[in-house]
Parts: sequence; structure tokens; C-alpha cells
Amino acid sequence: MSQGDWGSVSARLELEGEAAMPLLLEALDAIAKVAGSTDDIHGVLDLGSGPGVASVALAQRFASALVTAVDASQPLLDRVQGRAARFEVSDRVDTRLADLERPIDDIAAAGSVDVVWASMVLHHVSRLPGVLADVHRLLRPGGMLAVMEFGGAHGAFPDGFNVGREGFAERLAGAMKSSLEEHLPAGATALDWKTLLTSAGFELLVDRELAVHRPPPLTDMERQSFFQTLQMTARHVEGRLDQADLAVLIALIDVTDPRCVLHRNDLPLDISRRLLLAHRREP
Repeated sequence: MSQGDWGSVSARLELEGEAAMPLLLEALDAIAKVAGSTDDIHGVLDLGSGPGVASVALAQRFASALVTAVDASQPLLDRVQGRAARFEVSDRVDTRLADLERPIDDIAAAGSVDVVWASMVLHHVSRLPGVLADVHRLLRPGGMLAVMEFGGAHGAFPDGFNVGREGFAERLAGAMKSSLEEHLPAGATALDWKTLLTSAGFELLVDRELAVHRPPPLTDMERQSFFQTLQMTARHVEGRLDQADLAVLIALIDVTDPRCVLHRNDLPLDISRRLLLAHRREP
């Protein structure tokens, strides 16, 4: 991928993270509640950090922590460092280049990490049991793994939103789910997290749905995030929609078309995630 391509991807990921910030902050509050005293949180890993939206938020929420952003892309880690500097937490945000498809138990001393954060990344990993075993070794006894994964709502548009022919939103969501299943490891969209975590030596403490609903009109940032998500969606579902539905989708991302999402004031924003918090069981 060229530097320009990475710039586009990292900007989109950062914008998506900003749009989902209410969910991130709610998840960090849940971690703090389970932890009891946040003063005891010193070592934090952000696995698959992307451009560092969560890395910076973790450093802001846990003032005693050194956060290490872990990603397989150096351009994304460069973005982490830039974001940390803008938010004045660069002294407590470090980066580490590592691929989750390979053992990662050398990125920190065994038993030294207090919290491992992994948001919308573990479903990409084909060696998921191996990653969970690595995380278990890195966490101190009683340390916490926080996982954010797919929530119940997968579609870009909420049910019943008036766009295209009746059922367009449902057909688009189905096409996107089909594309995801083709490109992700087998079964990645329907993982049995309770069994996976328990088998890896964790005790599941929290398993709940987080959701944010923003009624229209959206902010410019939220509309831009919506627009970029649809652009990415269009690239993945071409060939999975009929011509009428594809024409609607193209109109929604055509900045010269009045139907484009950037020009609409009737768009809501619905994002959902599943939050799982688990402790490393005491030996």
C-alpha cells in the first residue's frame, strides 16, 4: 500500500473512531468500575491500535498508565504518535510494531500488563486462540482484557430509514455481511467469546451491548464519517447488489448528487458494539 493509500485509510479509521467516541468512553468507564482503583493501572496495551483513537483515550482516562499501541502498520503507528502529541499525552503513549498473526508475548514482560484493549481487531486474526494465550501470559494475575466486537446492528442505515426501494437498508447490510464473511477468517462474525475466553484462562465479568444513537441532524464530522463508511462499503459490495440498489448507493456517495449523505439533514447515526471484560484468573 502506498503512503497516500495509508493516509486515506488512517484518516478514515481516525474519523470512525471519533464518531464512535461515546462507546469508547462508556467502555473505559466500565473498565474503571471493574478495576476499582485506576491508580493501579500502569501498563496498558492497545492491540491493533490503528491511528490511536483508543490509545490516546486510554492515556487520558488512566493517568498513571503507560499505553503501548501495537499495530502491524508503521504508518498507522506514526499516526498514533501524532495524535498523542496533539492531545499532549505523548510522554505516556508508546508504539510497538507487531503482527498479531505471530506470537506477541515478547512485546512486554510476562505478568507485567494491567489492561489489554482490543477493539474490532481480534475477528481479523486467524490464530485467535494463540493471541488470547499470549495476552494471558502478558497480563498480571487479575489483569483485565477488554474486547470490543461487532454489536447487534451491522447496517449503515437504521431499520426503516427512507432510502431507495423498500428493504434497501436490509439488502445493503446483508451484502456487507456476506463480504465480511468472505474476507475474514471462517466464523469470525459469530465467535463464541465466552467459550474462547474461558478456554484461554479468563473469567468473563462483563458481556453487554453498547449503543449510541444520534438523531438528525448530524454534525459535519459525523456526516463525513458516514460518507467514508459508505465509500468503503461500496467497494466491498459491488457485484452483491442489483443495479437499482447499486445506483442508490452510488448516489449516496456522489458529492454532485443532492441525495449524497454529505448534503442530507435527515441522517441518524446508530453504532453498536459488544463489550467483553475478562480477568486473568488467579493461578
